[in-house]
Amino acid sequence: MTAISVGVAAPSRRLPAVTGAVFGVTALVNLFQFAVPGTLGLLRRSPEGLHEQWWRTFTSLFVQDGGAAGTVFNLLALAVVGAVAEQVLSRRAWLLHYFGVGVAAELVGYAWQPFGGGNSIAVCGLVGAVFWAIRRLDGRLPRPLTTRWNRGLALAVPVGAVALAAVRDVHGAALLMGLATGLISGSATGAESDRASAVPGRLLARMPARPRGREAAAADCRASSRVSRACYRVFSAYSLAATARATRTISPAGVVGYEGRSRVQRSSRANQSTGLGARRDARAVSSAVNQVFQRSR
Repeated sequence: MTAISVGVAAPSRRLPAVTGAVFGVTALVNLFQFAVPGTLGLLRRSPEGLHEQWWRTFTSLFVQDGGAAGTVFNLLALAVVGAVAEQVLSRRAWLLHYFGVGVAAELVGYAWQPFGGGNSIAVCGLVGAVFWAIRRLDGRLPRPLTTRWNRGLALAVPVGAVALAAVRDVHGAALLMGLATGLISGSATGAESDRASAVPGRLLARMPARPRGREAAAADCRASSRVSRACYRVFSAYSLAATARATRTISPAGVVGYEGRSRVQRSSRANQSTGLGARRDARAVSSAVNQVFQRSR
């Protein structure tokens, strides 16, 4: 039995333009922050943001309070997570996850951590979207993220979110809001990918698995050859028996043939001798077919 392989085109990767733009603006602000003293104190989150200095709620997403190491880490996280999230989210949804969750987390930060700054809480909003994409094995994700292992490993995200929120860390609130937003947006953005993969998935599920290795292919060829030979023997036996019955009906007296035997007598003997052989060949066909189907599973 020959397995049929169906090629399903891999989804095209989208250029992470929004991620690149936000990364560039954030990096420029960070450079300005390190070049001009006092920038962090003017733009970070502080209680004044709830009063006359309202801009702090938004500008705190562009400055870093973790020094050079924290800045590099947050920018790398934005580049990686942002590029992956842009494959499964529309650009509007990406901006909602990043800035919407980021600003909402800043409001929570006024109560939990009144002073601070950094784009890490905005990245947490994107992590929520990527989490649901990994859980549903979205085909638009990079292939290493769509393994069963990573699907189980992703459960560390909600566990970490609850743990951080329990100690009143603003990153925990950002992760929880990112997961909630990702659950809502994921049901919409993942629908197109699910519909595109539904038909090929059902088709491939009904097809026999491709044999692996030369030994398996040779075994299937031998089994197929046995099926062909056995079917030919069964067909020949039953054809001979049918011919004998027809000859007996047309010419009951018989016609003298080779060595004085009538054709009717020889057909009758052939019919009796091929009865057991036909049943034996039928069993051989059934056995060979079973072997083929067992190997094709």
